[in-house]
Amino acid sequence: MNLNRVLFFDKVDLSFKWKASEGIIMKSKSPGENTASVEVTHISGNGVWLLTKDRELFMSCENFPWFKDAPVGKILNVEEPRAGRFYWPDLDVDLTDEIIEHREQFFVKMR
Repeated sequence: MNLNRVLFFDKVDLSFKWKASEGIIMKSKSPGENTASVEVTHISGNGVWLLTKDRELFMSCENFPWFKDAPVGKILNVEEPRAGRFYWPDLDVDLTDEIIEHREQFFVKMR
């Protein structure tokens, strides 16, 4: 009996686990297909552009100061743990698409 082990993410307890599998065939996405759920597409002095599955979001450095002086590598390291929730582990920044689109409803601007 030839058993293979497959690593999978358990959404219930949010951890990776090994699972014994027999005869499972793994298939990759076609070359050129975007498999990332979120990515930073542009960084400038004005802000950061974030591409999600269905739209592009802009975060100005004025309204989202965490990105203003952050190294590019730390800005590029973004995850989407849940749909519409974005996390930058290197910066410890956690935002949602609603916060990005309607910042004025969530933060008071300092004068």
